[in-house]
Amino acid sequence: MGFCEFSTHGVKAVIVNFICSKCGEDVESDEINLFSPNIETEKASNSHSNNIDRTECPKCGENYDVGVFARWPDGYIDIDDVDAESIALKIVEDEEYYDYVVSSQIDSIIESSNFIIQFNQEIENLKSLNNVNLHDITLQETLQKQIYSGIITCLEDYLSTTLIQNVLNNDEYFKNFVKTYPNIKKRRFNLNEIYEKIDDLRDIVKMELIEVIYHDLPKIKLMYQETFKVDFPIINDLMQIIMNRHDLVHRNGKNKDGKKIEISSTDVLEAIDKVDQFVKDIDSKIFIKENTIKAF
Repeated sequence: MGFCEFSTHGVKAVIVNFICSKCGEDVESDEINLFSPNIETEKASNSHSNNIDRTECPKCGENYDVGVFARWPDGYIDIDDVDAESIALKIVEDEEYYDYVVSSQIDSIIESSNFIIQFNQEIENLKSLNNVNLHDITLQETLQKQIYSGIITCLEDYLSTTLIQNVLNNDEYFKNFVKTYPNIKKRRFNLNEIYEKIDDLRDIVKMELIEVIYHDLPKIKLMYQETFKVDFPIINDLMQIIMNRHDLVHRNGKNKDGKKIEISSTDVLEAIDKVDQFVKDIDSKIFIKENTIKAF
């Protein structure tokens, strides 16, 4: 099954490109509208919307159901019998919505403080929930799956807030990000546009930061290392937790082979401990880095 994630911020529609699994031809869907996710819900899992488009290979006539699922703050493409590596997206932006979401969300992140304390509080809350006994096996399984998914939500919140706050509030980190982030590095302009581009640079950085999917740890690892100049912790254990969370959220608790994923209270606690240690490792390195900078 072909699967591809993308940020839903400011996206009006998508055009999906992929390789036909029958004949190898390039296939392009029509413009598929996103039904806006409910951004007012307290839980991301309650914000789901979807649209499915039937797309035909122009060479062999093979039909594909291209599913576009929008969730706040991310979405994904789902196409049966297609290599995930062959899927590419063209984004059709909704400028008004994009500007509103970017400005409001970035402003709230910039104004937030003590986010490591907030992370620690949420982790303790998840531990407490994990100790609750509902005296019902089905309900207990549902609770543990929700807690397990919440662990990655806490991780995403820490990673996004830490990067966004530091990049937008620290000149050195801002310069590092601008110089190393691929989507900014590849931009080209004429020399007579330089002052206009400088004026727009902060808004460009905001847009790029808000579009990142913060559980894409290989990408986040590179961004952190190049922006903060610190070593990122090993991500292997967390990648498995993220894969499990993906199946819990997007496959109704089953893996790609249709096998039910069993999540026990012990599994939840182990995942919490791994994420907690991961975040503490990063946070201590950034703290040391910042104090080294201040010392000079």
